[in-house]
Amino acid sequence: MAQNPEYGQPDTPPAGPGEPWGSAPPLPPKSGVPMALVVTIVIVVVGVVSVAVCGVLAGILLPALGKARQTARELKDSTQVRGTHMGMMSFAAANRDQYPLPSVIDARNGTINSANPLEKDTTGNILSILVFLGFAPTDMMVSPAESNPSVSAHEAYEFDAPSRAASPRAALWDPAFNGTPLDTHPTSAGNTGIGNTSYAHLIPLGARRGEWSATFKSDQVIVGNRGPDYTGQPGKWALTNGPTGTGSNTLIIHGSRTRWEGNMARNDGMVVFETKPDPDDLTFTFGRLGGRGPMVFPDNLFVCEDDATGAIVGPESMLVQTNRYLRGVSSVRSAGNGLTLTIWVD
Repeated sequence: MAQNPEYGQPDTPPAGPGEPWGSAPPLPPKSGVPMALVVTIVIVVVGVVSVAVCGVLAGILLPALGKARQTARELKDSTQVRGTHMGMMSFAAANRDQYPLPSVIDARNGTINSANPLEKDTTGNILSILVFLGFAPTDMMVSPAESNPSVSAHEAYEFDAPSRAASPRAALWDPAFNGTPLDTHPTSAGNTGIGNTSYAHLIPLGARRGEWSATFKSDQVIVGNRGPDYTGQPGKWALTNGPTGTGSNTLIIHGSRTRWEGNMARNDGMVVFETKPDPDDLTFTFGRLGGRGPMVFPDNLFVCEDDATGAIVGPESMLVQTNRYLRGVSSVRSAGNGLTLTIWVD
């Protein structure tokens, strides 16, 4: 190693005669891609890859998250249906196994003054009894998956001397609670257009009256998600064309635009998530279906059929049939020697 004569330290020798120590020939110019450009390319590539990965993950996770939310709604709704039925069973435990019937408990007309007590047996009055007695809060009456904006929780329920009652101090429930958006009340200013429950129940009148009790039978359905209109006959049901069938709000509560699904509470205390309106294990024997004698078919929960022929019957014949039929009842009116029901379907 050459020594710098000035400092006696190693240094680079002169590049030539007359050149100072420490000088060296200039380096050749560098070649290749500038570092800034390399960094820019790396950042762009990483960004593109990140976006692609996020897109793939979104495609995988979003449907899963949507399904998780749907499952959560189904489970919460199941809890509410069970809670409503348990409230009915608690009432029955103190009332000779009978589920609440306004016509029975309001015999003195303190809540609703009616010449025919059976006119009180509407969905709103039945469920309002459960609320009034503390068996179910008003928000439990509306499904977390409710799809109809005309259904919402009753926020101003009156527990103390309900103002809409015939005799507020003697009232046994708040008659302002609406079972359907079609409800009207004798003491109110008219129809509000808002229903306060998402659920349908077994029609507790006529030939089905005996099932409106705590029988603990697994083949009796008492309360659950309401359903659309159907046409056809046992074993061959199809949605009707129109707003209450193919366009029904009830299809998208849990099902799809082409198929109903929902939670149903049976009289043994179980809640079953049904995937069709005529469950295979809930059958009915029709006396002379198609003129061929007794035949057994799954029973459509949302159709009132003639017990003998299986044909769909109208309001004038609903109360003499015994096959399963769950709906929301807006009104019950005396008609000659019988009753006419106003059924709500959306």
